[in-house]
Amino acid sequence: MAAEQLVERTVPTAGSRDAADGRDGRVGVDLGVVGEVADRDVVSLGGGRWQGAPGAAAGGEKGGGEHQQCGESAGDLRMVGRRVMRHTQPVKSIRRAALYEGAAVVGGLVAVMWVLQVINAIDGQALDGDGIYPRSLAGLPGIISAPFLHAGFGHLVGNSVPLVILGLVIAAAGARRVVEVTLVVFAIAGLGTWLTGPSHTSTIGASGLVFGYAGFLIARGFFTRSFAALAIGVVVALLFGVSLASDLVPQSGVSWQDHLFGAIGGIAAARLVSGGRGTQTILP
Repeated sequence: MAAEQLVERTVPTAGSRDAADGRDGRVGVDLGVVGEVADRDVVSLGGGRWQGAPGAAAGGEKGGGEHQQCGESAGDLRMVGRRVMRHTQPVKSIRRAALYEGAAVVGGLVAVMWVLQVINAIDGQALDGDGIYPRSLAGLPGIISAPFLHAGFGHLVGNSVPLVILGLVIAAAGARRVVEVTLVVFAIAGLGTWLTGPSHTSTIGASGLVFGYAGFLIARGFFTRSFAALAIGVVVALLFGVSLASDLVPQSGVSWQDHLFGAIGGIAAARLVSGGRGTQTILP
């Protein structure tokens, strides 16, 4: 190999000295090979030196070839190891960068909610009227504004905690994935609430987005056929399933329509981002 140079050094043997004295050189060579154990072949894996007794005609060449093959094999393993290390570091860096970017998007969404709630609280909850008004053209802009508005800090905290947890799991796939899922959930949850919600009401809150994130994570594995995605979906279902299911039951002052269509939006987002492929690489 290019990285390893084999240097052969000639060491005088007893046989060669006997030949010079006129004695039988063949006997001297054999005796020299047997006697000079210290001059046996040595291979330095660091690109060092191969030393051999030149008198070992057949055996020496065979042994030297075996040692050379051993050195080449070790060198190949070292090169493979270095390549794996070089490729592993960029992959880890890419995954870390994707997580940070996705987390920034989730953090930005939650930050906007908190800023608006502070303003809303100072203004006597005047922004509550900017939600979704079902089947009213004036209520269509609420599809965008409603998820960022809340009826109080208790309402906001109740949505922020699961939103951050579920959002960070999605953020492992990067900022683009968070944006894609969020937009799909916004559209389906908002339009579904606008079409089916009770008249003369204003629906606000990020509950639909929470249901959408949960629905996405639970359904994603069924579309991607990824074991990791399926495992994440099971964990999400175990942690949030009971709470989410109870919020689908019609209650006074609670928009179960937003919850239901939010979950549907999450499932639709899982189907869309999978692209119809049987498998998908997940950056968990």
